[in-house]
Amino acid sequence: MENIFVTGGSGFIGGHLINALLALGHQVTNYDKDPRHFCPGARHITADICDGETLNQAMRGHTVVCHLAAMLGVTNCIRHEAEMIRNNYDGVKNILQACASNAVSRILFASSSEVYGEGSHGRRLTEADRLAPLSVYGKYKAMAEQLMHEYALRNQVQVTVLRYCNVYGGHQKLDFVIPAFISRVLRSQPLLLCNGGSQIRNYTYADDAASGTVAALFRPEADYRIYNICSEYPVSVKQLAEKIVALHGSGQYRPADFEELQRRADFEVECRMPSGEKAKAELGFQAQINIDQGLAATYMYYQEQLPL
Repeated sequence: MENIFVTGGSGFIGGHLINALLALGHQVTNYDKDPRHFCPGARHITADICDGETLNQAMRGHTVVCHLAAMLGVTNCIRHEAEMIRNNYDGVKNILQACASNAVSRILFASSSEVYGEGSHGRRLTEADRLAPLSVYGKYKAMAEQLMHEYALRNQVQVTVLRYCNVYGGHQKLDFVIPAFISRVLRSQPLLLCNGGSQIRNYTYADDAASGTVAALFRPEADYRIYNICSEYPVSVKQLAEKIVALHGSGQYRPADFEELQRRADFEVECRMPSGEKAKAELGFQAQINIDQGLAATYMYYQEQLPL
């Protein structure tokens, strides 16, 4: 069993990953500036990845690092760009410096499908496609990927980059589309469809994302590789709204413009459908939870947890 260091383990994907690792018998250290978490079996250190000295000391004794800590959300990163750069780029430099100091042999980095930018209807995006991020969040994730690539080549260690694709499930913040829709339907509020809800994505259930991450983390090859972690079934935002209203048994949805939702039209991606074929072929990973199963489980979680 491994002693695994996870940054951002108090977050949504990080928490699900830690629980998956604990279930496999691994020892896990969660390094996160947020003291809240849902992983009672892990060791928790409340600190900032931008505190290089504390990070270096906390990483001692670990040979496996999963770096998930980051500022999230396209709109949030636009509003707080300087802080996003500090966390999502300068923080990556600190992680790599600490990994070098502690002779870490295996690194996993959480990137995002945002690095692709706009896709096209009918064509799946592969890991070999050119990156054309629209948002500052996507641009700095792409730049961080480059740092990871350079580090892997220079140090000849295993580095794995995962491009997560619209992960959802319990414990996610309410400003993401699926929990936002569920929260509104539970409060008898209309679901707001930006630009009519035509945007298409591959939504990936959190348990599947954790399973794909574990598969990537323990691959045998000591090299640099990138994988999309995604479901294979694209869904529009309007279809999400319809499914959530059906789960609840009642509800309404309506179009809303960019200004009402405080979104930027120039950063809006209409269609992005990544391919999971590489992860399937090389890792044996394929998402198991379809959108209807995942939405039902997520709806039940928020129905129990949200104060109404």
